[in-house]
Amino acid sequence: MTAHVTSWRSAGRLGLFYSALVVLLHPPAPASGGPSNLTMGIFLPLTGAKVLSKEGLAVVKWTVEQLNRDSTYTELRKHSLVFNYLLEDTKCDSDEGVYRFSQMISLQTQAASRIDAIIGPSCDDVCRLLGGQARIWDVPLISFGCESSVLSDRRRYPTFLRTTGTFDEMQQFIEKILTHFGWNRLTLVHGQDTVWLETSDDFQAQFQTHHFDTRQFSLNQDKNLSLSLQEEAIETRVFVLCAYGSDVMTFMSAAFDLGLTNGDYAFISIDFGNMVKRIPDWPGDPAIFNGEHSLHLPVSLCSLFCRFLSSSLLVCLVLYIFVCVVPSGVQI
Repeated sequence: MTAHVTSWRSAGRLGLFYSALVVLLHPPAPASGGPSNLTMGIFLPLTGAKVLSKEGLAVVKWTVEQLNRDSTYTELRKHSLVFNYLLEDTKCDSDEGVYRFSQMISLQTQAASRIDAIIGPSCDDVCRLLGGQARIWDVPLISFGCESSVLSDRRRYPTFLRTTGTFDEMQQFIEKILTHFGWNRLTLVHGQDTVWLETSDDFQAQFQTHHFDTRQFSLNQDKNLSLSLQEEAIETRVFVLCAYGSDVMTFMSAAFDLGLTNGDYAFISIDFGNMVKRIPDWPGDPAIFNGEHSLHLPVSLCSLFCRFLSSSLLVCLVLYIFVCVVPSGVQI
């Protein structure tokens, strides 16, 4: 059994609700002498461990065009607001993300303009570093995929917003799944990124508090994955995968080769994001992920991201009204 847990379903509706409400209560001053430009820095993982896929580029362009010309966005048309954007690939790598961010900030300084808000990133380690930089530069950062509970610290990340839930909420959901099927023993499989090491430790503490027999399994590239997994499969039949999509695919391929995907074992991934459909040239067998009780949502990535991005850009409009700074202690 393979289950893919995602929390993107309500992201668009929630962002649009907050945006519409605040715009109606606090409309910006009318533009004088021409349109008011709002420039967004958009950070996407077009390559790396958590790929959005190439269609993300087309979605960004299409969504911004819709926001700039759709007559149903009456507040945007009323105040002559125009969205512009700069797009960068973080590669789901924290160092690359900081480099791209610094390049964008340097560009805005040279051009004597400003970046009004950052959309993305979606990888938690990148979010942590860019969230700290966004605080220093007083730039709102709106993420559509970062779920680390650390990012909820308003003192460290006062300008950080997100349209997803947190890993803490996922832990409670997973616990309900385990309880429903009567599973009281599990193994937490974690990647080597800081966010997954911390998440796995947090999950283990919570599960053990509720009397689940919990083990940990590290996706260490230096060890023989097939041999280690074969040994671990003797101890448990339930695996909770705390890792980025590329690591999940590698782990599941090893499980498939060992015959562990025959229905006798359960695999619950918390951040898979249907990666197989995003990487059409992946050499593995996509059937590995067609679980008996798959929980992934039957909607296209494009439609999800379109709804998120349009909502996030409207959120940026709200933040622009508040001089693009989220006051410390304010929860949005």
